Amino acid sequence: GSGAFGGVWLAEDSWLSKRVALKIPHNQTMDFSKLIAEPKMLAALEHPNIIKLLTVEKASDTLFMVMEYVEGENLRDRLKGGPLPVPEALDIIWEILEALAYAHQKGVVHRDLKPGNILITPQDQIKITDFGTAHALQAGEETVAAGTLFYMSKEQLMGHVTPASDLYSVGVLLFEMLTGKLPFYGETSAKVMQKILSNDPPPDATSLNPEIPAALSAIISRALDKDLKRRWQMAEEMLEALEAFKAGRPIPGVDSSADGSRTKPLEAMPAPSKPPSRKVLRLADTFGSTHEYVLQAEYGERGKGEGQFMLPNGVAVDGTGRILVTDAIRAQVHVLDTSGCFLSVLGSEGTVMERGLRFLNPSGIATDGQGRMYVCDTKNCRIQILSAEGDLVLQFGRPLVVIGIHEEGKVAGFNYPRGVAVDEEEGLIYVADTGNNRLRSFNMQGKPVKTFGGHGERPGEFNAPLGLALDSQGRLYVADSQNHRIQVFERGFRFKEAFGRRGLGEGKFYHAPTSVAVSPSDELVVCDDSDRMHLLSGTGGFLGYIHGPRTGTVPPKYYAAAFSESGDIFAVDEHGCRLHHFAYRVKQR
Repeated sequence: GSGAFGGVWLAEDSWLSKRVALKIPHNQTMDFSKLIAEPKMLAALEHPNIIKLLTVEKASDTLFMVMEYVEGENLRDRLKGGPLPVPEALDIIWEILEALAYAHQKGVVHRDLKPGNILITPQDQIKITDFGTAHALQAGEETVAAGTLFYMSKEQLMGHVTPASDLYSVGVLLFEMLTGKLPFYGETSAKVMQKILSNDPPPDATSLNPEIPAALSAIISRALDKDLKRRWQMAEEMLEALEAFKAGRPIPGVDSSADGSRTKPLEAMPAPSKPPSRKVLRLADTFGSTHEYVLQAEYGERGKGEGQFMLPNGVAVDGTGRILVTDAIRAQVHVLDTSGCFLSVLGSEGTVMERGLRFLNPSGIATDGQGRMYVCDTKNCRIQILSAEGDLVLQFGRPLVVIGIHEEGKVAGFNYPRGVAVDEEEGLIYVADTGNNRLRSFNMQGKPVKTFGGHGERPGEFNAPLGLALDSQGRLYVADSQNHRIQVFERGFRFKEAFGRRGLGEGKFYHAPTSVAVSPSDELVVCDDSDRMHLLSGTGGFLGYIHGPRTGTVPPKYYAAAFSESGDIFAVDEHGCRLHHFAYRVKQR
């Protein structure tokens, strides 16, 4: 495809056998600082709903960006079939708003949100692309009008852009998804511009599609308000309004007349469960007993206060029962007690910054018998080891991209490491070197011991390995995410077996498995970034699912889980920004 900034080509990295997207700016003669502006902006954004920049190269005086290639379709293609059902439209807009909340926090406004720039993966994950017109906010600065006319706000047309300008575009997207029409349309660009700049409000969405609840229409109308001061100012505000709408609660910032009798209930959106809920999962096992997992409690919520999360993506439980949760956006590790009460936070905003501890994007986390914490930082490509008190004990690693089999000596380098596990008996630290599709082991001083694997689908090869876990026999379980399987290795990286494949049936993973955890009795729980967790035997036998509760009407997305010594499961819900505690029970027949 091609846009105002540049053309995008599908390419294959012949060394890694991996498809990528190459974005080549049209104007290669412009000032280098302008050419590099979009890559620098993208490099600062690491979010699951924003397209990932892999690197920037220059060949034969041509600068180009290498970006992840996303299979699937874009929103423009999805809309060719007509308006979308309300639940589907809200799922899409929810992920867009989460990405915008993150980008705006980083001081970046997209400025060109439109259906063609919203990619949808086969797993229905949203990816925002094309930051070619994105703008880094500076107080009082005016810019040249940029974007796509139908999705531009009044102030953006006049050269003034704020985060609320992106929310106007979100309002247009939601209006179009639900009605099949644009709020402002004309035979010529001049007529469209006149309508956007005039004082005439856009039509009410419900008047075009009676199936749209009036309360939702009111949320859209506020997003499309021409008066910048009356519009949603932050993506978090609009998310809060949508969550209240889906839960049937009064909507903050919206006229109460839009609620109540004029709001049509959504049959596909049941009322939320209120913590602590008592959802129970019973599993018959081969010993004739019954396993029972009860949702004991939900901890946390979206926010930046104590005990609140922005993007929880890793969890571990130490020997004292402390719960450790990594937060990628806040770049911190939260420490909670067994009842979910906040104890401390470690990281850039935490109490130990003066001791030299700083995370950029913490993800995988593990503990040992002494309560020490082992944290993977995907952005600075390090493993940081902390004492039980939170002091920095050791750190090792650096960015290293392996091309084929070539590597710069025997060094402790990683590319986007995501998983970590500790074998105390052998004195080894295992790391999933995700971007290089391999596993690495180190001694307790951070010195490399062994490197194993490579990109592929055969046993012992990987396609984006993520979570790691060890059982009581020292066997290593690897969530081989893009191959949709779990691989098992004996000590020394000796391949034992693999189980799982892509699909909807028992023992299959429709979404890519993101983490694996081992119980004290060597059973497994696998998260695949969906609203359920897979319970398996140590040999991959299917035991059952754990379906989590909804926050409002939003289903959870379990990215990682951990077992306590008593067999309880603690799982992080990325969607609801919560930690779910499932208590383990055993009943004899």
